[in-house]
Amino acid sequence: MDDENKQSEQDGQVEPAPAQISTRRSCLFCTRQFLPRRANQEYCSPRHRRRALQARQRLDLLFDRAEGTHRLSAPGILRKVQIDRARRGVAPARPEPYLLARAQVLEAELQLKRWAELLRQRRAELEQLPRPSVQVVFAEIRPGQRVTADPRATYCTVACTDGSLAILALGFVQRTEKGTTG
Repeated sequence: MDDENKQSEQDGQVEPAPAQISTRRSCLFCTRQFLPRRANQEYCSPRHRRRALQARQRLDLLFDRAEGTHRLSAPGILRKVQIDRARRGVAPARPEPYLLARAQVLEAELQLKRWAELLRQRRAELEQLPRPSVQVVFAEIRPGQRVTADPRATYCTVACTDGSLAILALGFVQRTEKGTTG
């Protein structure tokens, strides 16, 4: 590599060499157009290739930490679609507000169906359990909310499925007139 190309690479840009491929591509990291130096080049610079790798590694780490479940992410799926399009030599897809709104409505409808089935299952499980003789207090907890629990509670449990809200359940042993448990 000559000094001019070295300097350009240090600046974050890769200038085309004389014998390069003549079809311009969009960088998968910044979407800027560039002339690839190799047939399989997907990024405009080594810096953007490294930064994209680091972003993928962070995303994979988040998936691994999600209690062994692979959680979907809209940006992650969109990134994979754009990478696939670039590998096929197709221009990046553009966002469209109506399509996004329609997709969000369909996703919410499917989530409601999923939650209705989950509710049915949970109610069936609840009906199978004997009701304890405790006074119960439920509290809704939202992200950022301060959580406090009455120290007199004998039992405590929390239900939290998706992280957007939780239910704190406290159970208090009921006392009879003479101070004994009943």
